[in-house]
Amino acid sequence: MKLNQIKLELSKILASFSELKTDKAILFWPTDEEIREGLEVYVLDENGEYAVAPDGEYVDEAENTIVVKEGRVESVTPKAEETVEETVEAEEETPTVESPSGEEEPVPDAIEELRKEVNELYEVIHQLIGKVSELESRIGESDERIEKMSKMSAAAPAEEEIETETTVKTNNKKFEAALEGIKAARKL
Repeated sequence: MKLNQIKLELSKILASFSELKTDKAILFWPTDEEIREGLEVYVLDENGEYAVAPDGEYVDEAENTIVVKEGRVESVTPKAEETVEETVEAEEETPTVESPSGEEEPVPDAIEELRKEVNELYEVIHQLIGKVSELESRIGESDERIEKMSKMSAAAPAEEEIETETTVKTNNKKFEAALEGIKAARKL
């Protein structure tokens, strides 16, 4: 309990409490954001101190329902603005379009599907642009390497180096004999 009080006092110091008038009490939370799921909510007790809000449903002035459980907002449900009859009538009046498969779809669903497809295409395009940029970068690096290599002097072929080095006497008869064998094999 003391830990919660300390936490509340620190919250008051660090952030201004937001408040919402409801049918049961004024709910407070230690941020300046709108009430949402997951927020810790408090009420003022009879001593004027912040206490964890009791579990239950709170209805605000806009008739939104806020469900509090274990001191946290479990859900915020906006006031239902239409009656069931109005919803049914609206569904009956919803214009439809023919989908590519030949089925009739409500326009809002078709628009939402198109929006999703367009967003997916944008995502693919952004990924492709990233890949193209990466490839351009690699090509640039390869071009630099090729340019550096073209400026380097070419080494003598390995055969010439072996032949050149075999003329040196090593005073190792087995080694010199082996080199002579390699020379003879290459001449074949």
